[in-house]
Amino acid sequence: MHKAIGIDLGGTKINGGIIDSNGEVLKRVEMETGKEGPKEVLGKISHIIDSLLMEDDDILGIGIGSPGFIDNVRGKVLSFGGNISDWQGFDIKCGQFGCAEQYISGTAIERRYKKLTGVYRSCKHIFCESSGIANKVVDEFVDNLAIFLCTLKNFFDPEAIVIGGGLINSKDCWWEKMINRFHDYVNDSSSISIVPAKYLNNAGMIGAGKMVFDR
Repeated sequence: MHKAIGIDLGGTKINGGIIDSNGEVLKRVEMETGKEGPKEVLGKISHIIDSLLMEDDDILGIGIGSPGFIDNVRGKVLSFGGNISDWQGFDIKCGQFGCAEQYISGTAIERRYKKLTGVYRSCKHIFCESSGIANKVVDEFVDNLAIFLCTLKNFFDPEAIVIGGGLINSKDCWWEKMINRFHDYVNDSSSISIVPAKYLNNAGMIGAGKMVFDR
């Protein structure tokens, strides 16, 4: 059976795995993305690939998925930023303001909680915490995600939007509220479905591997 390596580059973590042609994950490696810039990220991707090849070198190819549109000519990843006027943005490396990643990601939740409390907590702990501040942070995340989904719907008018990434593993804490908020904000929700990724946080990695088989 053919096998490929799939790499899912996320804002918080880089997931890599050996994927077979049926979409099964045979081996999985995970590393923190880091905050030192492209050189660090590329080094970690290389390390993940090397470690997977040490497990199995009978690999057909390598696919990489990235959060944003990839400009192969200029060697840049273009994020979906500056699209909602109320989002003032943060000083981040992409050079844009209002980037969705800064509001609807695990990193965003952790940063917002720390700003309000002065204490760092992981997303997992924030979702489990029952304090007023934790509830406020999660509610802001839900609201921002609902607004962003409305923006995507208005821009592209897709039949469905599939949500994956690390936060999807904790969807029991926020999914229903987010869907209700989306229905409150969007002008017509009858023509679109919002669904969680079937393979949860493995979806990006499996999709990256599938690109190899579809070539």
